[in-house]
Amino acid sequence: MTPNEYKRRLENELINDFVRKFTEKVGYSPIVITDKGSSETDYNLLTLSELEECFQPFLPVIRERVQKLKPKCRYREIMELRHIFCFVAKLMKHTYTDIGRYLNRDHTTVINSIKTFRNLYQTEEGFKMKYLRIINHIKKKYESSALENLDKI
Repeated sequence: MTPNEYKRRLENELINDFVRKFTEKVGYSPIVITDKGSSETDYNLLTLSELEECFQPFLPVIRERVQKLKPKCRYREIMELRHIFCFVAKLMKHTYTDIGRYLNRDHTTVINSIKTFRNLYQTEEGFKMKYLRIINHIKKKYESSALENLDKI
């Protein structure tokens, strides 16, 4: 075993042990952020499915049904939420490919979605307020200082 492999294995064991003990004592699982230079493994703040759950209260009801983020519909409300989802997922260190696969889309669609997010954020006040409401909801749900940089673009 090389020194780097040993270091990664030890780091993962320590992190897993810490998370387990913390969860047992406090009752919820913490978000652990490590030094990127010390490990080749990349830890995401939230999984994409956890992030999608945070968007549930903001999904619109159209034709007496709550709409979803994944299906290919072109309602403006859904498209805006999808743009925000892609942007936040990218901030949380998910790759374009992973986000695209999760949403059943191509990675270039994710890139375009993030570009559209930036344009809407700069030009539409209502969109900006929607984004800030979603970010505040995520912060309240996970109560983490690790999420402090989400409201900075």
